[in-house]
Amino acid sequence: MGDVQMGLVRYKVAGHVFGVCTSFPGRVRAALPSYEPFLDTEGAGSALLFTFSFCRELPVRGDEVWRFEWDGLSCAVRRDGEEHCFCIFLPGMEEPYVMHAGASFAAVTACMRGTPHDALVLNNFLMLAYAFSALRRETLLLHAAAVLWQGKAYLFLGKSGTGKSTHARLWLRHVEGSRLLNDDNPAVRLVEGRVMAYGTPWSGKTPCYCNVAAPLGALVRLEQGPANEMDRRDALHAFAELLPSCFNLRWDCAAYDILCGIVSDVVGVVPVYHLKCLPDKEAALLSHKTVAR
Repeated sequence: MGDVQMGLVRYKVAGHVFGVCTSFPGRVRAALPSYEPFLDTEGAGSALLFTFSFCRELPVRGDEVWRFEWDGLSCAVRRDGEEHCFCIFLPGMEEPYVMHAGASFAAVTACMRGTPHDALVLNNFLMLAYAFSALRRETLLLHAAAVLWQGKAYLFLGKSGTGKSTHARLWLRHVEGSRLLNDDNPAVRLVEGRVMAYGTPWSGKTPCYCNVAAPLGALVRLEQGPANEMDRRDALHAFAELLPSCFNLRWDCAAYDILCGIVSDVVGVVPVYHLKCLPDKEAALLSHKTVAR
């Protein structure tokens, strides 16, 4: 990406500005088309959530603390003192893509490999950097589908394959006036005692990149079942319903404590429901009637 005449491509997601440091801004923007609605051209004086820089080579260092699969890629997290080292392994490549970040994720550095996978890996690294740095600003990045209706956002949570996207589409089909905010990774932020939901550049396989914010009306955790049944959760169960859907640094005790505090604050303001459901119209109408009430 070069190292002369460096500039900053700035993006603003959920009110937080982050910058990609590069001497080739056109290449960065072309590699990240879903970020274009979030391009920040006016906030030159804004404090940055994090800066993302490129490096020709980065060592793999530290002890492995977590390994997971993501978008069909094998990923590993390593710790070297307070530093984080993220590795993404692609089939047929001897060396992984590597990203280094400090304890607060305020400064992030990654190496690109000059392959057709660069854009995918860059997007994933930026997503991780955003999710973990945003915790310092009382912001969560969630694995959820989000729908807008009458000025409020409603988020559907659940394990992969539970039917979050399906339920969101049922709302769009059967609940008049509803529209999709995000189909995979909306953001949720505490703002002066209110909980707001935001569209993001990360929406899974559905191209829905809405730079829109709305008050969060409710959280609904889905579970497949033989019939449609819905109930509201108390504070303890609400916490347990939301926490698994959050991007988290489970290997970092201090960051995990921050995450748990934010989750507690969110469920203290926003109602949380559990929906056992079939993938049908009646399930969408039941959840809509319940949360709208």
